[in-house]
Amino acid sequence: MRADRLAGIGALTWRVVDRSNDLDVTGALADTGAPELTWAAPGGPETASISLNMPLHELPSLGEQSRLIVTDSSGVAHWAGFCQSPGAVSDDTREGFDLIAVGASAAGRDRIEPLIYADTETGSWSRIEGLDDRLRADQVNDDGVVGWRLGFPEDYAIGPGATTGIEYRRLAASDSGIGLVEVTLTGAATDTDFVTRVECYDDGALVSTATYPFTSASTNVTLTPAVGVNLVRITFVHTGAPTNNPTPFSVVTLTGLRVAGRRFDTSGAPSAAAGSVTSAAVVADLIGRGMLGPIDPAAVWIESSAVTHDDLAWPEGIRGTQVLEALRAADDEMTWHYTPGTANGFGFEWVKWAAEDAAVSARGARYVLGDDVALSRGADNAVRPTRATVYYTPPGTKEQRRAIASWPTEPGDRIIDADPVNLGEATAMEAETAAVDSLNRGRLAARAMTAVVGRRILDQVSGLDVEPWELRPGVLAMVQATGEVLRVTHVKYADGDIGTATLTLGSPALTVEERTLALLRGELDPTAPLIVVPPSTTSPGTTESPELEIEDGSIGEEKLSSALQDLLNETAAAIDTIDELNASYRQPTAPSGDLREGDVWFDSDDGNHIYVWNGSGWVDSTSAWLRTNPSASFPNTVASTAGIVGYNAGGGVAWSFLNSTGQMVTTGGIFSAGDISGSTLTANLVQSTALANRGVKINTAGLVAYDSVGSPTVTIDANTGTATFRGTVLSSIIEGSTVRTSAGSTRIELLADNTLRFVTPSGTITMTGASGNLSIDRVVQIQQGLNIVNGPIQFVGSGAGINCSIGPVTAQTLGVGSAATFYGSVTMTGIGGNSGGYVGIDGSGNLYQRSPSTRASKEEIEPLDDVDLAALYEVQPYRFRYRDRTHVGDRIFPGFMADDLHAAGLRRFVLYDTDDQPSGIDYAEWSVALQLMVRDLHARVSHLEGAAA
Repeated sequence: MRADRLAGIGALTWRVVDRSNDLDVTGALADTGAPELTWAAPGGPETASISLNMPLHELPSLGEQSRLIVTDSSGVAHWAGFCQSPGAVSDDTREGFDLIAVGASAAGRDRIEPLIYADTETGSWSRIEGLDDRLRADQVNDDGVVGWRLGFPEDYAIGPGATTGIEYRRLAASDSGIGLVEVTLTGAATDTDFVTRVECYDDGALVSTATYPFTSASTNVTLTPAVGVNLVRITFVHTGAPTNNPTPFSVVTLTGLRVAGRRFDTSGAPSAAAGSVTSAAVVADLIGRGMLGPIDPAAVWIESSAVTHDDLAWPEGIRGTQVLEALRAADDEMTWHYTPGTANGFGFEWVKWAAEDAAVSARGARYVLGDDVALSRGADNAVRPTRATVYYTPPGTKEQRRAIASWPTEPGDRIIDADPVNLGEATAMEAETAAVDSLNRGRLAARAMTAVVGRRILDQVSGLDVEPWELRPGVLAMVQATGEVLRVTHVKYADGDIGTATLTLGSPALTVEERTLALLRGELDPTAPLIVVPPSTTSPGTTESPELEIEDGSIGEEKLSSALQDLLNETAAAIDTIDELNASYRQPTAPSGDLREGDVWFDSDDGNHIYVWNGSGWVDSTSAWLRTNPSASFPNTVASTAGIVGYNAGGGVAWSFLNSTGQMVTTGGIFSAGDISGSTLTANLVQSTALANRGVKINTAGLVAYDSVGSPTVTIDANTGTATFRGTVLSSIIEGSTVRTSAGSTRIELLADNTLRFVTPSGTITMTGASGNLSIDRVVQIQQGLNIVNGPIQFVGSGAGINCSIGPVTAQTLGVGSAATFYGSVTMTGIGGNSGGYVGIDGSGNLYQRSPSTRASKEEIEPLDDVDLAALYEVQPYRFRYRDRTHVGDRIFPGFMADDLHAAGLRRFVLYDTDDQPSGIDYAEWSVALQLMVRDLHARVSHLEGAAA
């Protein structure tokens, strides 16, 4: 504790903890550069910085994994963070460290991950890459029906397997794959030549396929793809004959598209996908994915709210803290904070804003800032608008009018205008409402200030005065000097001689970049800062431009500026110039009306087939077909925009290449001297050689590999999944539900739940995977000794105990290492035959016997007269809790500190570890010290009584 603190300012303790130290560095704080803590809302604690004057060897392993922990005088942790590149200083002026530690909120900001909870945006789906332009796959919005429409060109022959469709492919990470897909399929008429197909892919590999008949009735499809699926494709497939010609009704409409992503709970376990999601479920998912930094799931507190999200998706990736801000914007009653947590990570809270209850005070504020608190406002916040102007045009007219809203002012006060607003066509009532809203927005945006607190402040939740470092962001504070109630958004505490906290109150003014982002996100009214005026005017609403002085009522054409008329003339001239140029059309039907010779039409329903207007009709400028033998029907090779087809002499298709799907179909064999590669190879038989019982053969029955004499070496049965290997199986990892050495009565088994069993006719040894417990149902013989390196030996249950039949237990027989602990009752016989003896554990952890205190059992007996009585009287007793409360609970113990006794020279009462460092106190020998102090006090009292007599 620093002695120069003023009364009323509580002290903080600063600790550095790493793999080899847990050191209180409060006494090493440098005289210059007071320690600082920073909190922000939302997000909780962020950073801390301290400078230490101390030998570098006292923190030899200080690094980025070291933690800085700040506690109050009662030991409660108020902040914890990881040291970021701690700088060591060693020069002529000082030796020590300059530390900057960062809390979990900052650590969780850098990770970006694609997230989909519920995506209903039609635009999230895209046309299949490489799709022929004539094949229909377009977004539609007909009479409120929003979705996609798939189809083929009318009256155009298409081959079997022709496909058009859309896909959802914007997820990048397989572990956050799609969890639920919903769509409604509606056709124009029933047609057995077409089907709708839904396919799921995992990094390009087809995982599952579902096919739905083409019918005019609506079909609702809901599927839950397998884990890892990151692409869903919906296609309209032609399954009829090669010469089938689609009709205008050969289209399918996809509506009600919804995609839901997999979620995780706070421990990282997958959760079921659903059509909508609550904010609480999203927060749990962010923690389970590790997107909010190192958080201990046991120290998480998530409150539920009534807000659900039917459309919440960021397929391109987003930071976890940005998701939290989006949730908070949708549910302004909630906020989020980090808390110090435990050794396993930080704590986290998604809760309602603190102290919003009006019962806390008449103004609903938690903190009360008195008149002695130093207040300041930024330059942007010092000016509040007193008047707002809105320009509008009444429906059915061309008259521009304005509505004005203003706050009452005193004579001589300066009039301050807010940004003007241009509504366009609107009623007078709408304009008046917009003017009031604009004025209120301008006044509310100015409510921000900073307050410097250097003393205790009343906390109306607890009713106590709290220290400046106990102030937390996210709650309301009442500023008595101005009467305002503002939210505390940021707290910076300097732990100097007079600890002060600087509070940021309200909502600081947005920067240009922040305002632009807010407009793009739809958080601000885009009309608020904008107004369209002719270029020859100054700002609207002033009297500096008599041409545009607009009063209530109409304005005539005589008040338009000459500059606006010139602009209209230039526009008309440009239109005349454009009118003399040829036009081009891209549409499915032939253009008509006012056409000019040389106009061009691209038929969008026929592969952008090109036609030119010759003055009286559209002339085909291309040839849709190319034939190798135009004079004969067959054999022939026909090339078109649909692909290339080869026909045999009988008119049948011998082979084909389809542009729409990229498929190649052939009725004969394919011979290649090189490699054949592709994502999928489908055949009745795949073999490495045509010889029977040789090489490797794969068919519908499974896989068989043969040796050089025709004997099977490897077989995999496709029906049962049984695999047989004649040789040795070599692998770094073998996975399965059960692995065993044989099927006999003597075997070793490894089960799916990580349970290991040794089965013999005389008994079984089982080690359970979930708990690690070892169960032995037979007599255990240990011939070479039992050595427990770490952890306790526990004998539990009815009748548990230790039985020794080989002789008495000695100090060399039962040893407990310094890193282990023995719990429970141990009965030891034959130690020495003296019932007055007792058992102790020495500094090396060995169990030994102590004898009774008789002169016959001792030697070198001398009076104890070299104990420093003054040091004994100075020893300070304490009360405390143990950090490791596994076996002692939350109890408060009385006692002394071994460090204090060692420093006072009372080494004979201190226990030391193997490195000669204080580790404990020998309370049994401490009774001797108490007797020495009592004798000394008795002598003093006797002396005083004799003097008084």
